[in-house]
Amino acid sequence: MEVDVDRLTPGMILEKDVLGKSGNPIVEKHTKLTETHIEFIKHFLFDKVSVAPFVHHSVDKITATEKQQIAVNQDNQLFTNTFEKAVQHYKKLFSSWQNSVPINMYLVRKFFVPLFDEASELNIDKIISLLPTSNTKDYFYKRTVLMSLLSVYLAKKLNFKKKDWLQIGLASILSDSGIAKLKGLSKSKNIPEETMRLHPIYSYRMVENEPTLTQHAKIAILQHHEYLDGSGYPANTSGKKVIVYARIINVCDLFLSVYSNNHKEIISVLEDYKHNKLDPIIVQQLVSELCRDSE
Repeated sequence: MEVDVDRLTPGMILEKDVLGKSGNPIVEKHTKLTETHIEFIKHFLFDKVSVAPFVHHSVDKITATEKQQIAVNQDNQLFTNTFEKAVQHYKKLFSSWQNSVPINMYLVRKFFVPLFDEASELNIDKIISLLPTSNTKDYFYKRTVLMSLLSVYLAKKLNFKKKDWLQIGLASILSDSGIAKLKGLSKSKNIPEETMRLHPIYSYRMVENEPTLTQHAKIAILQHHEYLDGSGYPANTSGKKVIVYARIINVCDLFLSVYSNNHKEIISVLEDYKHNKLDPIIVQQLVSELCRDSE
């Protein structure tokens, strides 16, 4: 039965999941409510929730484990909400680039640097849980933002200093900005491959005179689709000429392209690529993080 949130009392048991805006449960069904749960539900401005009827609800003291789980759930939902807002910011920026508005680094940093700080402290499963399916609304924008978060996360795990992983994150979020300049983008979703292969060049040109980006970040934007064996684009750059910033973004880009819920499957793909196309040290770090979180 549905109950006004103001009438909730500790001990009541949820009959249905309480879903956040992203569609993920913020409090799962069958949860016995505590004062903390109730405050959490009210925080998200719900009017009613479903609780099990005809049950005598006793008040139990919340355990330390339950408190910890509630805090984790709350943090996760807050981050998901922040992520969704960042996606909408990116969408608006991308639209402005399509209309020939120059990249505004003040806004880019304002919208995404705080998100990078948060992502650097998360576990990898939380980050990749945000990956939408290819038919999801705003898929391109969500995937781009997610790639930047994963790049930041991986760079930090590789012991890069904050000033470096922030630049890697900025390079990643701007790496596909040049797609906004491709002819026919607004008319068709199926851009010819030879045209799409030009977007790193356009992305680079959009930032090449930007003083707040380091030269390494700018080159990473240009090289983010280059492979170590020279089979990438736009310049078939190979080996040590592909800078490490670009290698990190490249690994994250491939990971998101072939990701599945089966960690063994994705690890197998990464292992195949690391022998000639991807940096083996970066791949191994990502594989280690995936294995650690799946234990």
